Amino acid sequence: MIALVALALCLQAREPSPVGEVVVHSRGGHFRAALAKAPGQERVPDAIARWKLVVSDAEGHALWSCFHPAPGPTQRFFLAQDASRLAVVDTVYGDAQPVVTLRLGEDVQRVFGGQLGMDPNRVRALGSQGTWLADVDEPVRFAWTLGPFGPLQLLDLECFDGVVRRIDLASGLPLHAGGGRVPVRVEPVFVEESVPPSVVPAVTSASAPSEVFGDEGLVVTISGTHPNPGWRIFAFALEPGGPDGRTLVISPRAKPPMPGGLQIQKVEPYTVEATLRGLPPGEHVIQVLGLDGPVKPPLVVLVRTGGIAAMLAVQGGILGLDERITLFENGTVAIESNRPERESLHYAAPRLHAAALAELSKLPPIPPGPTRAGADFMRYELTWKQGERWHTLAGDDGNVRGELRRAIDAVLAVANER
Repeated sequence: MIALVALALCLQAREPSPVGEVVVHSRGGHFRAALAKAPGQERVPDAIARWKLVVSDAEGHALWSCFHPAPGPTQRFFLAQDASRLAVVDTVYGDAQPVVTLRLGEDVQRVFGGQLGMDPNRVRALGSQGTWLADVDEPVRFAWTLGPFGPLQLLDLECFDGVVRRIDLASGLPLHAGGGRVPVRVEPVFVEESVPPSVVPAVTSASAPSEVFGDEGLVVTISGTHPNPGWRIFAFALEPGGPDGRTLVISPRAKPPMPGGLQIQKVEPYTVEATLRGLPPGEHVIQVLGLDGPVKPPLVVLVRTGGIAAMLAVQGGILGLDERITLFENGTVAIESNRPERESLHYAAPRLHAAALAELSKLPPIPPGPTRAGADFMRYELTWKQGERWHTLAGDDGNVRGELRRAIDAVLAVANER
């Protein structure tokens, strides 16, 4: 009996102490991720137990869950601002080992040490106690950048060599390796040569709007002539051009009429539209190429980020506020302000964001009535999208009331939340 008790005590002493539950919160505290042993696995050794990951909102409602490997002693856990990914960062470097793992349910993406572009010899020189992360307060953090279809979330890694390396959460790729990129294409796209071969027709003019949202597509209107009736433009080719290769060159492709018919020698004008999609935010130069060469001058277009639900410009007041608030459909909010302490782009409180969208959805585009005089009045200009149409209303504290007041206050509540 004494021997059995001694054996039991020996086995108990050899079992490693439990890691316990790993709990992390997203920035802002809107979401929570908890990694713990699955029910019924509490007495199973950590290394061989089944672990369950549960991501929930601030009210405790589960958003997604999955089984997950046991947490390692050199791993650190981070939850994306919108709870779309759990990032597991291993502080121990390995060229062919995953140093970052991004998980959304069963969807797992791994970033290996060699993909980050660090000097492996310098990392190894840190020794067994070293880490490839910088010795700062927050070497791992989430950030946002503007893309053609709205803000994109990134994982920023501040490394020991002083370089901040960024990973696109959606693709799991470092930015320098193609992460965050959206293919730029023209529609209808020219894929391959046909029979009979297509030709580039004569182009006399081209036009495009000076400004466009990235998620709406840029429509380029092209006019020209065909040598006789029966020709038709069926696609457009797209290629880089200019001295720096950053000019987008569009050339229409036309098919001749079917053989066997009577050919009439008559010049026939045409007008067609090419739609560019995937252009990143910023200024772009578009060059249309026809039979006789490029159409001059080239088109210069400003592409703004897409995915916008509403924009509110606020000016005035005693302190001379000048601010522009942009609500995005994916739950983020951008603030451009003459108050430097305002955070520029972050994930908004989900309840406040949903409340603002609800107020905007029932807002009729009816201008406010006459205003009263007031030197310290705030002036507002609200632009919002309903379906495919944009609406704009402007007013101030003297005439903004009712549904418009509630909508403006809801947008301000999103921007002012901390």
